[in-house]
Amino acid sequence: MSMKFVPYLIMEGGRTLEAVTFYQEVFEAELVLLQKASDIPGFASEELSNYVLHAHLRLPGGPELYLCDTFPAYQYQQGNNVTICINTEDASLSRQLFEALSVNGSVTHALEETFFSPAFGTVRDQFGVIFTISTLQPQ
Repeated sequence: MSMKFVPYLIMEGGRTLEAVTFYQEVFEAELVLLQKASDIPGFASEELSNYVLHAHLRLPGGPELYLCDTFPAYQYQQGNNVTICINTEDASLSRQLFEALSVNGSVTHALEETFFSPAFGTVRDQFGVIFTISTLQPQ
């Protein structure tokens, strides 16, 4: 069973690009990936086109940090904006973890196939900890 835990910072809407630049400078981090709303096939909102869906920074020595914007449909709450992202290489393992963490918890984003992951979802467990489960795309 292979899993990778990565801190995920959920930023106030529209501020992630600024945060990425800041953390790159502070931590001398490498930008591995930046996906914006405009990358979604058929996305039509000019106002939200620069919102970041997912940014991936690699820090010296190997640690990683993920960031994304809060979209207007969701409420940003400072202090409640850090999640733990669990990356797997197996969608069945992602489903197993998601289901186990959901017991006595609440599903924020149902586990589903997306354009960037075979199985992606977010759950708040019974202790109030938010986990984002993501199956990595085969290389």
